[in-house]
Amino acid sequence: MEPLTSQLVLSSDAAIDLQMHTTYSDGLWTPEQLVDYLVKEQFALVAVTDHDRVEASLAIQQLAAPQGLPVLAAVEMTTKWRDHPTDILCYGFGSEHSELKSLGDALVQAQLENVQEIYANLLQKGYKFPRQQTLLSATAGLPVQFRDIATLLIEHRYAPIM
Repeated sequence: MEPLTSQLVLSSDAAIDLQMHTTYSDGLWTPEQLVDYLVKEQFALVAVTDHDRVEASLAIQQLAAPQGLPVLAAVEMTTKWRDHPTDILCYGFGSEHSELKSLGDALVQAQLENVQEIYANLLQKGYKFPRQQTLLSATAGLPVQFRDIATLLIEHRYAPIM
């Protein structure tokens, strides 16, 4: 698929946003909801930079193309710089960048394992989540992201809403 950004020329007042997230990582909107909003608001160019999810960016490009929304391939990669956690924004890659995808997949797997360890520790300490199946229905009741842990803690009144 030829990206809609390959021959793109923008006017100086074009609406663009080069760092957005969906529910693929820590965003609040599904890819479909975000694309619908961006088309409705007539954005001229966007980059959806879901954390460590190369495939998310490429999927969103395919979702947006029939609606004429140019989406620049992008991802926000988790890393360290001088022993401090940081993120690096990567733009303009294609599906052939398997090294970037492999790195992202490894990061997503490590984060999933961390979430599972936190969840197991909470259960071991006696936390109960009777509404878990309902609250996390999109993931069959299983916490897979840090926000799932936060949802369980907040909705079961173990943590305040911030």
